[in-house]
Parts: sequence; structure tokens; C-alpha cells
Amino acid sequence: MGDSSNTAGEGEQLDVEAVVAALIAAHNRGDHALALESSCGALRSELEQIPAEVFAEQARRDLERRGSGMLWGVVSVTLMPPRGSLTAFIRYTTEPDKKGDRYLFTLAKADSWRVCDRPVPQADVRR
Repeated sequence: MGDSSNTAGEGEQLDVEAVVAALIAAHNRGDHALALESSCGALRSELEQIPAEVFAEQARRDLERRGSGMLWGVVSVTLMPPRGSLTAFIRYTTEPDKKGDRYLFTLAKADSWRVCDRPVPQADVRR
């Protein structure tokens, strides 16, 4: 997807990108079950406290405000199982010509990779 630094194999990087993309897709669709499946730790605990109907309504409002999000360019991936992180841009359909917003995703791996904390916005540092 983009330039990345990686401390693990390409297969694991693809797994991490896939789970982040699945979490974004779950939010786009208001799919509470998929969001739970893609999460662990503090994020999962937070999602478990939100009723599915409320999650879907929040997602619907976000879609109206900014459009669908999509993983758009991985900046870096650091994987040292059972922990990892991915920094990437999330682009929204309401602003297709913009690079998007940069986020840090923290992950954990038990049977498979999961996003374990709410994504953290990152300053876009241009070199």
C-alpha cells in the first residue's frame, strides 16, 4: 500500500493491514459484530459497552459527515508478536483528492492480529 518499515514478514504485514481494513469496513457499514471480531483489549471493551444499534447510528452519522473511510497508504508497520503497530492514512470519500488523516493503530496477536486500542490521530510530518 505504501512505503513501510517492517520488523516482520510480508504475510504478517498483510494480515495486519487486513484487520485494520476490516475494522474500518465494519465502521463504514455499522457492523458491530465485525468491529468486535476485529478488536481486542481496550477497544473491544469499549465496543462491548456500546449496543449494536448505537454503534450503527454513530457509523451512519459519520458516513453522512465524512463519507466512507478506507485504508490509504501504510506509513510504517512494526510487528514484534504478540504486539504491533501500524501507522497509515485513512481517506474519506467526501474528500477523495486529499491524502487523508494519519492514524496509529496498536495491535495484539493471540490466534490472529486484532486492533487493541482506539486509533490515535497522528500529526502529518512532512519530510
